[in-house]
Amino acid sequence: TADLTYRVSIGYVESPVLRVTWLENLVRFHKEQKNYEEVAQCKFMIAALIVECLTTQEDGSNIGLPPNAKSFEYICPNIQNEPLLPNIDQADDEGLFASQTFSINGLIDALSQAIKFLKIAMCYETCIDVYEILLELHQSNRDYQQLAVCFRDLKTVCDALVAAGGGRMFNKYYRVGFYGDSWKELNKKEFIYKEPGFAILPQFSQRLQSQFGTNENPVQILPNKFDSSKDMDTLKENVKYLQIVSVEPFFYPEDMFDRKTLWERNFNITNFIYETPFTTTGSAHGDLSIQCRRKTILKCNKAFPYA
Repeated sequence: TADLTYRVSIGYVESPVLRVTWLENLVRFHKEQKNYEEVAQCKFMIAALIVECLTTQEDGSNIGLPPNAKSFEYICPNIQNEPLLPNIDQADDEGLFASQTFSINGLIDALSQAIKFLKIAMCYETCIDVYEILLELHQSNRDYQQLAVCFRDLKTVCDALVAAGGGRMFNKYYRVGFYGDSWKELNKKEFIYKEPGFAILPQFSQRLQSQFGTNENPVQILPNKFDSSKDMDTLKENVKYLQIVSVEPFFYPEDMFDRKTLWERNFNITNFIYETPFTTTGSAHGDLSIQCRRKTILKCNKAFPYA
């Protein structure tokens, strides 16, 4: 549902108001699923569209704004891949920005809503980054009352971050492979699933089996040793198979320089790693001298978190 709603929103690139409407539909879906960090990412996409609109205006309403949508990259890693606005002249002619959303107040509301859900998700570091944008806006517009409100809330966020210490549970990730002709276009496709920190593999597997299987055609779980490059012939026809492997975020040594905290190692991540045990003789068990581990590194097209 999330992917379908997002793709529909992309289909309205030429109509920013309708695109925002579908992004808000995506917000509602993520709220129902309690995907609060993804709610914030949707709000950032809306905020980026507003900024792109406002920065083209020459009526003085763009004071204190980020220079462009790419300025959101440090809080919304995938914004660089997002289609933004249609041709501005065409948009002006057709009144495509005729909405109160495309205003300073609309921008402030989108960012404030993002902060609200980031606090629920305990994403305090991103909250702080968003407040940098709001503080610049309020100071540039000499709105000292709202500036005071932001500073008070910012202190609360920082206090919560200090109190949390190393006690936060970060998300878990699973690589899910779809195998078997019954999956049709999904056959041999692999995806990374993001789950809450308290998730456990057996419950996650059962959920996917219930979601994709039926009493007549249940989903079978493949062992980790299954290799799609050479074991596909062992699968039965008309049976849906899943292979579910727990994975961890992976960083190359040069990437670790700027990722000193647990938070920094759990935000804006595209690479994952998992290990598969094997023996050099091909036997299931053996002496320690023949036991090995194969490391597999996966790279996603988009970074986590994502809308």
